[in-house]
Amino acid sequence: MQSDAEVIDFPTRVSDEDDGPRFIAWRYDRGELSVHVEGFDEQTDGEMLLSFCPEVGVEIGEPTVLALSGEPSMLLFKGKFEEHRDFFRSKWGKFAEENERPAIFDEEGLAGLARLPKLPQPLLPEIDQEATTRANAMLQKARSRIAELGPEW
Repeated sequence: MQSDAEVIDFPTRVSDEDDGPRFIAWRYDRGELSVHVEGFDEQTDGEMLLSFCPEVGVEIGEPTVLALSGEPSMLLFKGKFEEHRDFFRSKWGKFAEENERPAIFDEEGLAGLARLPKLPQPLLPEIDQEATTRANAMLQKARSRIAELGPEW
């Protein structure tokens, strides 16, 4: 049994408005991004809706060409869920539909992608810097605590 000292004290949500669904982006070291939704329903929570990497571009769902790697940091957004849903559907969805790079990879492999310039990161909704900083601080504490517990976890 764990002692109380081993429990990570996660902060409570700031307001009732925070209890609804929300989009979260994870930023990886090489500039990759993945977009997830939480607080929606059991089938959707935690699912990767969209992914981006500079070599491949935006894809719907999990990346099909290059795997995301490393320990990402979290990005939380200002605004309402519906605004974010419309934003990702219209902006990122369009990029995914127009993305020819997975087909280039299928035909030419990594050499085909290597000849192409890296793509810039697509725009994101406005980032809530305060919430993002708080969430990443808690994430770092959790990662440190898990590392201390060692291989048992």
